[in-house]
Formats: sequence, C-alpha cells, structure tokens
Amino acid sequence: MGKRSTGRKLAMQILYQADIRNTSVDTIIDHFWDVHQFEADTTHWANDLAISTWSHKDTIDPVI
Repeated sequence: MGKRSTGRKLAMQILYQADIRNTSVDTIIDHFWDVHQFEADTTHWANDLAISTWSHKDTIDPVI
C-alpha cells in the first residue's frame, strides 16, 4: 500500500478515536505515534489530513 493510502487509513483511525473519545485530534496524535511506527512522510500526511478534517468537523458531520 502506498504512503498516501496508508496515511488516509491512519488519519481515519485518528479521527475515529478522537470522535469516540470526545477529545482533540492533537491529543490522539500525541499518543497514536507512540504505538504505531511509520515512515515520516506517511505520518506527516496522516497528521495533516486528520488535523485539516477535524477543523471542518462541524461542517462535515451534518452532511454525513
């Protein structure tokens, strides 16, 4: 699986955990990378995607 595809999968896991735990994405990210090890490019992509998506949560949730 490519870096971008893996990054999208990881971003979804981060977003799911943040939503279920009712906490910020930043908190989840801090702990997520302690457990999971991936290349720096993949983790940066996943972080950027998760943070960007979370910042639009109020707009996205009603659509979903």
